Amino acid sequence: MDEYLEIELIDKYLRGMLTQEERRSFERRLQQDPSFAHEFSLHRGIKEAITDQGTEQLQDTLRELRQEWEKSNPPKVKRPFPRFTARLSIAATVLLIVMGSIFLYMYRTPSFSSADDLATQYYKPYEREMVRGGNSTIDIHLQNALTEYDKEHYQRALVYLDSVTKLHPDHIKANFYKAHCYLNLGEQPRAIELFNKIIAHGDNVYIDDAMWFLAMAYLKEGDLDNTVTTLEKINDGSSHRKDAKRLLSDIDKLKGEGNP
Repeated sequence: MDEYLEIELIDKYLRGMLTQEERRSFERRLQQDPSFAHEFSLHRGIKEAITDQGTEQLQDTLRELRQEWEKSNPPKVKRPFPRFTARLSIAATVLLIVMGSIFLYMYRTPSFSSADDLATQYYKPYEREMVRGGNSTIDIHLQNALTEYDKEHYQRALVYLDSVTKLHPDHIKANFYKAHCYLNLGEQPRAIELFNKIIAHGDNVYIDDAMWFLAMAYLKEGDLDNTVTTLEKINDGSSHRKDAKRLLSDIDKLKGEGNP
């Protein structure tokens, strides 16, 4: 693949702009291609430095990344012009800092003007967990539903999930995936109702994810007030806390600019 296209692909992955199938293909390549995995690690390091640190710390991080690259790519011959090489090394560092500044502009300058823009930036379809198969009617319906969900056939998945909830209306897993199907189909009110039901249950493994995706449903609906209220309930131990804090900050910026 062309180097520019690789960088663009990595950028889309980090921004959550790939489809489920594209993300799976990307992650398979990370496992199978050490060179690509190393390139991805460098780009992710730059993005995290830009997102979480200031410009001064970013420069330190870029230098560390450069040193890491030099260690993994040692010179094969003795350098005949050490003074020139030293200057070249300094120039390379400056170039990295300039590139980092460009990344800083890209990632820290708001690239949104509405709730829809934020939803596009933050929303990633839920990647389901592995489920052990069973022989009961419910297990078979669930397996069929999840197979269709993986294919992004959300209407078909709902047919199987509805079969489960007709037998057991409060089946947590079925309702959780029904909510995701509705969310991916653009039926936010139905997704919101189900995510709230899962959260209200109070004792299941999906509450943390349900809270984040409830916020996503409100965001897709354009309801910033309920989005904020939900995000503020995500606690420090949540796997979504970091994204929740960033999204709250971006919503503040959006409201500060007088956007809807």
